[in-house]
Order: sequence, then C-alpha cells, then structure tokens
Amino acid sequence: MFEFADAEVAACQLQGNVLTLRFAAARVQSGPRSEAQWMALQLLAGGVQQASAGGAAASVGRLHDGLLRWADDGSRQRHLPLPFHSERACMLELEFAQGERCLFSAQSLQLQVLPGRCAVDAYQC
Repeated sequence: MFEFADAEVAACQLQGNVLTLRFAAARVQSGPRSEAQWMALQLLAGGVQQASAGGAAASVGRLHDGLLRWADDGSRQRHLPLPFHSERACMLELEFAQGERCLFSAQSLQLQVLPGRCAVDAYQC
C-alpha cells in the first residue's frame, strides 16, 4: 500500500492534460503490520486540469500530506494499492513540506513501480 505522506517527489510534469509525478522515494507497506519500504514510483493522471496557482512547477520535494478526493462520492483516500488504476474522476491534493499546496482534477489515475528499481528499508538524502 502506497501512502502520500513523506513521499519525495523528484519530478512533476504536465504535458497537455497528462500529469506525471515521479516519486524518488515513496513509502510502501505490504500490510498494516509490515515494515515500510521505500520505492521509486510513478503516478500518471489523465484528463488533468490544474486547480491551484502552484501547479506542476512547484510540485517537487517532500510531501507533508496528500490525498485523492473522489468526485462521485466525496470520499478521501490517503493510501493506494500498488499497482493502482482507476477511471474515476478525482481531485489530487498535495501538500508539500515547504508549505506549497497543489490541486489537480483528474479523470483517471495510474500508480506503477518504475522499471529496474528496487525497494529499500530506509531512505536518506
């Protein structure tokens, strides 16, 4: 299970209506009592519209918090299974450690492990 909090966003790019977030280190747990591991992941969001002034250029660094707010029922989700794919409309809300908040509305989401990368027990810069 991937969680947004404490993930390190290495790159964020908005091309047309596709947002690509590349996580240099994202916390992943295989179960509620398992040890956390850190992995390089990528989140792709399609049908994106920027909903905040910060935008993609400001969306780099450590996340303080993040969540998906689903458009159909308003529920919030801070964790995602891995891999993950959804065609549900949502709002992606990211709050960075430096205080920047970025909001993106999206029509689809996909979370995947970056090829050739492995999980590690600890993440340090």
